[in-house]
Amino acid sequence: MDLFQVKEQLQHQITEYESVVAEDMYDVAIKSRTLSCLSDCYRRRAIALYLDDMDIPAYFNHLARSAQARVRLLLLPLDENDAHRCASILMPFFDALVCDDRDLARQIILHSPPNWLDGEEFEEDFYYARFVFSLLSNRQDTSNLESLLVDFSQAADGAEPQRVALCEALLNQDQPAFSSALADFIDEYEHRYAMRVEMSPSTNDELETEPYLCIEGLALLKIARVCGIHITDEQPYMPTLALKGAVAIPSMA
Repeated sequence: MDLFQVKEQLQHQITEYESVVAEDMYDVAIKSRTLSCLSDCYRRRAIALYLDDMDIPAYFNHLARSAQARVRLLLLPLDENDAHRCASILMPFFDALVCDDRDLARQIILHSPPNWLDGEEFEEDFYYARFVFSLLSNRQDTSNLESLLVDFSQAADGAEPQRVALCEALLNQDQPAFSSALADFIDEYEHRYAMRVEMSPSTNDELETEPYLCIEGLALLKIARVCGIHITDEQPYMPTLALKGAVAIPSMA
């Protein structure tokens, strides 16, 4: 499947999902699942637009729409323990950072659950999300950030060495440590998707897009800039043109 087909297929899915969300006949459970899928579709179409057309405005617009879909989901009257509310669903938040939409990023922080949804998300993923949220919304509270980093490291128990190291470097504003951890993160990203492609019996819109542009990595570069760490070298899967601005999110306090 070439990128033109990917874009067409994703646009068809987006149209279908938006129509479901707009209909009063569907309950919030269906709408939450649909909005989750819609966010993924907008992100993947954004990447396809970047890779195939270098349409930068459309790319950023689609990333913003992905983040908007997440906010719409979080504002639904869902049960507190609904899996779609998990704070660890971070990709739409990263989309907001990459397209430099501070309001959407702030809303995702504000409406994401403050507590771990046991049984619905991995504990280490929850603490990664809370650390990133707190780093951007209340960076002055270093004791809270240190506590969250300890919780993240303990919950991960060696399973997330790249992300733990990245968070530690961000907290300490340690540029060499961040660069080293970022290189390990890129290696893990590349290996993970290589394995996914090898094991997949057929292609799909995720494997045609997300292995070639690392939205999480771009968001981490944005967060690093906010923390005073500036990586000037072009990073694999993280082209400079694919990252908009570098402005901190105002405190949520």
